[in-house]
Amino acid sequence: MAEEIFYTFLDSFLGKIGIASSPSGIVCVDIGTGEDAFSEMLKRKFVDTPIKSEKKNSQALNRDFSGSGQAIDELNSYLKGNLKEFDSKLDIRGTPFRLNVWNNTRKIPYGGMRSYKFIACEVAKATYSRAVGNAISKNPIPIFIPCHRVINSDGNLGRYGPGENIKRRLLELEGAI
Repeated sequence: MAEEIFYTFLDSFLGKIGIASSPSGIVCVDIGTGEDAFSEMLKRKFVDTPIKSEKKNSQALNRDFSGSGQAIDELNSYLKGNLKEFDSKLDIRGTPFRLNVWNNTRKIPYGGMRSYKFIACEVAKATYSRAVGNAISKNPIPIFIPCHRVINSDGNLGRYGPGENIKRRLLELEGAI
């Protein structure tokens, strides 16, 4: 059977969070995009792969085919301040450099922050800060890969794809700021 990507949404204080997963784990998380835009993005990203919506009471979600059920439960718990580490399986796809950056980003503990330069030193050398920033901006699974915990060396929070306000709210939730 060919791979299928299932997606669903969670309503949160951050807005709608889209979660897409394959049988291997979560492949994409998007904060603030509507269902139509999220579905179209998934179709562009996973060409020739069936993209299916999981409705809240669908058979796919109930049997947890894609892992979205666990991810939603974990996100709900995290957003209430009750979860510090995620156990959901991730199906992370990217270049070797991006995978290295994202895996190092996953090591940043709850409530912690690291600079782009720190991550650059972990994966290559300090002069790679811009490349690290680029890789982090391409993070397909925010929150689960906590790119919101990566800040500028001067302490400025820096950019965040879903918006700097959301980055600030996640860091406040974790007690980092």
